[in-house]
This record gives sequence, structure tokens and C-alpha cells, in this order.
Amino acid sequence: MTVALMACMTTSLLSAQATEPRPTPAPVGTRFSAVSTEAPMRAGDVLRLRVWREPEWSGEFPVATTGEVILPRLGATRVDTMTLPALKALLELRFGAFLREPIIEMTAMRRVGLFGAVLRPGVYLADPTMGPADVLNLAGGLTPEARRDYITLEHAGVARRIDLRSDRTLGDRSLLVLQSGDRVIVPEQGWVSQNFRWIVPLAGTLASAVILSRTR
Repeated sequence: MTVALMACMTTSLLSAQATEPRPTPAPVGTRFSAVSTEAPMRAGDVLRLRVWREPEWSGEFPVATTGEVILPRLGATRVDTMTLPALKALLELRFGAFLREPIIEMTAMRRVGLFGAVLRPGVYLADPTMGPADVLNLAGGLTPEARRDYITLEHAGVARRIDLRSDRTLGDRSLLVLQSGDRVIVPEQGWVSQNFRWIVPLAGTLASAVILSRTR
């Protein structure tokens, strides 16, 4: 009876593999604002600036709690009150006092949290060119216990589940559009998934024991 009971319990655990709970995705119609142009920079972000032919004016400049960055030649510049295209136009105008038709390139590095089943959880800087795989690699990649089918993006208190079940999805940066303060969470597998490689041989052994006990 004990062997039969253990076999039944193992079968139940195997059945549970397909029914592990998943987080509820964001409601249909939930929008996650694009990071590339509309969202102003915030404290903790970094402005990556390249001024053509002026390497001493180029570099990475952190956004202070005042919403300002300290730029060469320009000094303190407020960046948290305008969109990135507006900021670019302003910098071109101000650099125009020193350069004829200045050419600048800007990248907003966003401060995001990576938590859950990653090797080095913490806060990192991500740029708009990154897809899901690139962002996860900032934290050293996934732990052995991590789920491989989805991650969760939390923005302004709303959670959105992102499917990762194809290599193409991992590289699709449009799926993981980030703003400052966002959190990317990698869930762990359920107990059954983590121990599946041990459960299957055990189930076979117990099933064999049950058959032998009944033939005696």
C-alpha cells in the first residue's frame, strides 16, 4: 500500500507540472510608453553624449537629483523637463555658440532593476538598443532555477508578461521598452520543474515496484 501511495503522489506531481500558476498579464490595452523619444530622463539615468570631432566634450554624464547634468562648456543643464528630441535641439543650439553646425549623438541610459532568478540582481543602466537577452545579460544571465518561458516587466505599478519561448523573441527590443524605475523580474521554476529530472526516474522505479508487488 505504501509503494502504491508513493506512486500515486509522484503521478500527481508530474501532472502538476503543466498547471503551475502564472502571473496575470496586464489588461488588454495596457500601454508601456516608449523610452526612445517621449519620456524625459530622471535622476539616476545617464546621458551618453557624442559631439562630433570634439572628444573632450563627449562622454557619459549622470543625471543628478536636481534633474541636471554637468556638460563640458555648457555647465549645468536641466534634462528632466523635456523629451529627448527637444533636449537634442537645445544642446545643438547651445553648442552652436562654440561650434559651427555642431553634430551631436545622444543616448538615454535608463536606470532599471533586474530581480528574481538572475545571477547578479540589482539596478543597471540599459539603453534603447537592448533586447530582452541583452538586458538579462547585464545581471549575468539566468540562474539554473529560472523559468525560460517568460519574464515580467513592471512599469508604474502595472505588470506585463513577456514571452521568451523563441530565440527571435529574445532579441526583439520592441518587446522590452524601458523607462527609469522599471523592474524586470525573472520568476523561478516551480518545485516540480526544478526537480523534474529526479522525479521521472523515481516515478519509473516506483511504477516498477508497484507492478512487481502485484504480480507476487
